[in-house]
Amino acid sequence: MRLILSGGWLKERGIFEANVKKVHFLNSLKDLKDVKLGFIVLSYHLSSQTLNLHLKDSSYPKVIILELEGFSPFNRKRKDTNLKLLASSLDEKAYVERVKKVKEFISEGVVYQLNLTCRFDFHLDGKPLDLFLKYYKAQPVPYAFFLDLEDFYLISGSMELFLEKRGNKLVSKPIKGTAKRKKDLEKSQKDKAENLMITDMVRNDLSRVAMPGSVRVEELFKIERFKTLFQ
Repeated sequence: MRLILSGGWLKERGIFEANVKKVHFLNSLKDLKDVKLGFIVLSYHLSSQTLNLHLKDSSYPKVIILELEGFSPFNRKRKDTNLKLLASSLDEKAYVERVKKVKEFISEGVVYQLNLTCRFDFHLDGKPLDLFLKYYKAQPVPYAFFLDLEDFYLISGSMELFLEKRGNKLVSKPIKGTAKRKKDLEKSQKDKAENLMITDMVRNDLSRVAMPGSVRVEELFKIERFKTLFQ
């Protein structure tokens, strides 16, 4: 069992490997006890009553908690890997139908936004860790990780900080809008409107738990540059 992290998780540069002491497979975060340092992976499903969507039951644990004892710099020469697409869970017709459904939910006020995803099946020529390193090199992001649980692997990468708590301070940095050129984002009214919407939503959520008057938006519409794109 291994956990490899990009430095953003630790406010550092580079890649680190966590020293995993123990792995807990739980049904709820309420079952967590006495873990001083850990990495948590949540698997969740919206109930069918929420959006009237049918979701298949997952065989993966609902909560995976890695109890950690610290981190060490990770250095490893990457080997070549290749992916071959085998199948997609949605064809074009099914995808278009779901896009129409999402638009209905938004127009009816059921949701602010909804991430429509589908599953792709690939054949991997190589090792999962090398695949993670390949994509991280192509697009380094602050919040990337590779998790090897022997029975399955998780590879993830994101520029977005959902929530950070240090002492009594909560910080959230939502991202909306992606482009190859900075000027395209600066001119996009659609991306600005979406960014403003998600900022208001996060500000509203934080105000429910924060001291009155303490919620502030310090940087609005700030554009950050990454290796292959702007956000």
